[in-house]
Amino acid sequence: MLMGDEIIVDRELLRAIDADTRINILKSLYERRKTQSELAEELKISAPTVLEHIEKLEKAGLVKKIEEGRKWKYYELTQKGRRLISPDRKPISAIIMLVVGLIFIGYAFFVFPYSAAKDGGGGTALNGMEHGEGNFATAKALAEEQPAPQETYSDSFVQTILALAGLVLLIAGSLNLRGSRKKLNSGL
Repeated sequence: MLMGDEIIVDRELLRAIDADTRINILKSLYERRKTQSELAEELKISAPTVLEHIEKLEKAGLVKKIEEGRKWKYYELTQKGRRLISPDRKPISAIIMLVVGLIFIGYAFFVFPYSAAKDGGGGTALNGMEHGEGNFATAKALAEEQPAPQETYSDSFVQTILALAGLVLLIAGSLNLRGSRKKLNSGL
């Protein structure tokens, strides 16, 4: 694989491809270079909105302005933008799958257990008995007053589903990236 062929994913790139409108601008510019008004007409949005999105894409290094001394300013994809949006490779969807997969797995293992623990806290007097504190009569009285908690598997089920969905997205995203690289290497 060529060194210049890799796309380094940073915050600026993720912010740039975060909006559907910016993705549509990239796809439109893949066809040919266009003016701000052409993009506005094609995407059915205002010209100032197009400019706002183009500025974010320029900042990420995906689009550049072409000024040839004419009245109109054209915008076209940079090499980085072409590599990102190229139809024979799908890094945008792969990046999104990887990011969402990591979010699901992170939520399943780091956020969800703590939120489930807060909701289903358990009795403190009975917990104290496990550590040798309190007495048997107090624990027995508390147990008789409060109904035994019903054990449900919904929390662990949700956690498992989140983890599996995250894993599937990670695998799909990495296979998508790998397949894109194989297509590229076989074409060289």
